[in-house]
Amino acid sequence: MEDPESQDIHELTVVRIDVNHGTVNRQTAFYGDALQAASCAGHENIVQMLLDKGANINATAGVFGTAIEAASGNARVRQMLLHAL
Repeated sequence: MEDPESQDIHELTVVRIDVNHGTVNRQTAFYGDALQAASCAGHENIVQMLLDKGANINATAGVFGTAIEAASGNARVRQMLLHAL
């Protein structure tokens, strides 16, 4: 389990990306987008924040495919994403 301070840093980074780039769906070559990366890492709070901000669950990019595919190792995150469809 990740320590709370580290989780806060991740959340602040996501918020900063959103503010600086005006979108939660910004894609990178490796990770895809923030939702895919957060889903793969199992960061439930970040996944929920991105969903609340309108992140595209069906976006495909990077090594993870979609966010649902990225969350394949984390049943709770996968369920969050399926519920948000």
